Amino acid sequence: MPSYLDYLAGGSKADAWSIQNMQCIIGSPIESCKGLNIDWGQDYAWKNLVNEIISTSEFLIRFAIQYLASQISENMMRSINALRCMMNSFGGNTWTLLAGTYMFLVLCGIENDVKYYINQGYEYVCTCTYDATQLAKYMGASEQSSDVFSSCSETGSNKKLEDSKKKEALKKEKEAMAAKALKDAAALKV
Repeated sequence: MPSYLDYLAGGSKADAWSIQNMQCIIGSPIESCKGLNIDWGQDYAWKNLVNEIISTSEFLIRFAIQYLASQISENMMRSINALRCMMNSFGGNTWTLLAGTYMFLVLCGIENDVKYYINQGYEYVCTCTYDATQLAKYMGASEQSSDVFSSCSETGSNKKLEDSKKKEALKKEKEAMAAKALKDAAALKV
């Protein structure tokens, strides 16, 4: 039986991944995500579920937008990033609602009926997380879109971009000074 550790290790050999074979899109869970037997009575299970949903959907949104980034304005990227951050902030605490609902259903005595569907749903979340992780290996994003989507703070994003521009200017200045020093040294030897 596969374990969550198999999934974290990158799936099983049966899960040979390619962009054309993204199981998240096809709608079929990969083998390493089947039969994980997660204990839904524990808080960590719900936190992990919600965090995987958020990070996977956030990644897929970021990938789609970065793919289109060269064709949309920076302001459009910032507005889409604000939506991504809103989803991230809202979702982070949703696990408590889900866990509370599950505990209520346990109290009502229908735990086994619900657990089957939760486990089945998690197989798809796990598969999409695996696909997003593999897709990240193939993703090429522009520096500008990476900077915009690296932070939920516009000030932080702007500061990061400003710092990278300063760093690049300093690098060019050092290169120019080194070239001048070489030229001056060569002139002294003659």
